Amino acid sequence: IWTHPANQGRQLEALKRSMQWWLSDRKQLTPIEVESFGYKLLLYSDSCRTRSVVYYTPLCDYDSMQFVQRYLRPGDNFIDIGANIGQYTLLACSVIGELGHVCAFEPFPKTVERLKENITYNHLTQAKVYPIALGNINEFVDFTVVQDTISHITTSSDLSRDKKIQVPCRRLDDVLEHCPYAIAKMDVEGGELAVLQGSKSLLSQQNPPVLMLEINGAFQRYGVTKQDIIQFLDEFGYSSALYEADTNRLTFTPDVWGDVLFINREHVGQVLDRIQTAS
Repeated sequence: IWTHPANQGRQLEALKRSMQWWLSDRKQLTPIEVESFGYKLLLYSDSCRTRSVVYYTPLCDYDSMQFVQRYLRPGDNFIDIGANIGQYTLLACSVIGELGHVCAFEPFPKTVERLKENITYNHLTQAKVYPIALGNINEFVDFTVVQDTISHITTSSDLSRDKKIQVPCRRLDDVLEHCPYAIAKMDVEGGELAVLQGSKSLLSQQNPPVLMLEINGAFQRYGVTKQDIIQFLDEFGYSSALYEADTNRLTFTPDVWGDVLFINREHVGQVLDRIQTAS
């Protein structure tokens, strides 16, 4: 809390806010409202995402969220894969306006309802919810239900006693209209490569030109390495980069971890121009 960049200059306020939330009745069923990118984000006490927003402000993904703000333009189309309760959906809508569109994918039914609630509460008619998982197959898959923000398509390493549900899984190529998309944000707890494999037609058209992936140890549960993802996207012309919001700087490097951008090499100039001329 003290060192998070969104709290700099307001550390004591952040500690007070976090302590008040921690001492409050966190079993209450009614959501709290938090100002988020010009909208009202409804947060429930049983969600890990709520803790992130309370501790770190709505700008909890400090660098990634500011990249999205600076890169998007009115009328753009945004793909939110693993939308959860809709933070990035609200963020995108605040920039793209009514002429743009957000395609928000979230498979877990309880979270889908909260995502829809946030969209409806803020009258975001430009956002459409797809209550499905994404991968490289079109069939039903088992999905964990007890792990909140880290729920995922099950693997053999998941304990047999873990509660699961079946959800529909689709290939992105078979779901989306092939219109231009500006960026896809992906947070699928290790299933990134499968989602990308189901998006080959889009990627072959450099669509979208920017991908935002979370690169961490979660993909190991599927037998995937960081290099697998980098190599797969390299074949479609994408290079990995890290973004630093405070300097508004992109650094292209294969040595990446955390929130990583993959930018099509033919669109690097356009991306740089957008973030450097953002209002």
